Amino acid sequence: MKNKLYNLIKNYLNFWRRLTDFWTIVMYITFTCDFIWNHAFEEFLGPLAAIYIGILAIYAVDKEFERWLTTDGKKHPLYCCFNNFGDY
Repeated sequence: MKNKLYNLIKNYLNFWRRLTDFWTIVMYITFTCDFIWNHAFEEFLGPLAAIYIGILAIYAVDKEFERWLTTDGKKHPLYCCFNNFGDY
């Protein structure tokens, strides 16, 4: 049962990884074109960046839950998330 759950989470994480990679490429292209054409895409940068940050946040949280599932299975997932803030 745990192996099946792990494979399901891994496939789900691959979806967010590919979506994050896609939006990273979109953001780089948009920033580069905006720079080359003297702020021609200025009105698109804010909304695209908001979407990118949202997708990146979802991917980071999913990755943290996967790490919790594989290494710290006895601790609650929120413990793993909030425990890392003290390291900085």
